[in-house]
Amino acid sequence: MNKVRQKWKVFFLSLVAFSFFSASAFAGPKDHAGAQVEVWELQISGDTEGKCDLFLKRSETEKDVYFVTGKFSGKIEDTQWGAGRLDCKLTGKTRKSDFSIDWKGFANMQDGDAADMSLPVTGKAKGSLTESEGSGTWSCTHEWGMISGKWTVKKIRGSQ
Repeated sequence: MNKVRQKWKVFFLSLVAFSFFSASAFAGPKDHAGAQVEVWELQISGDTEGKCDLFLKRSETEKDVYFVTGKFSGKIEDTQWGAGRLDCKLTGKTRKSDFSIDWKGFANMQDGDAADMSLPVTGKAKGSLTESEGSGTWSCTHEWGMISGKWTVKKIRGSQ
């Protein structure tokens, strides 16, 4: 009886694991069916300087209007907190060449002699985006205030 029970447990756990991994492997964002990932180099300047990798997905919602999602991450240098790393997710839209996004994530900073800190950040970016480059302004809020600056992007690869 014990062997039968053990076989059923193994079968049941295998079925659950298979179902979970199958569902997660094929699940994708419904709003981006068929969208290509574009890879960009993002440079930020101002209160925080840095170079990040930017990954965008654009889905056309009407002529010349795109819903945009993505993420960016990279090394940064903040005028107040020093060196760190920025990891954020974004949503927004483009209308012709007008670009507007909201983003949120974490800045993992090194505070001098103190231990590393993970700072939640939210922000906005606006500007112009063509098929190969873009530029504009950004602002970010966190628990100690607001910072701002300018951004530029250059496409590395993706759908054109």
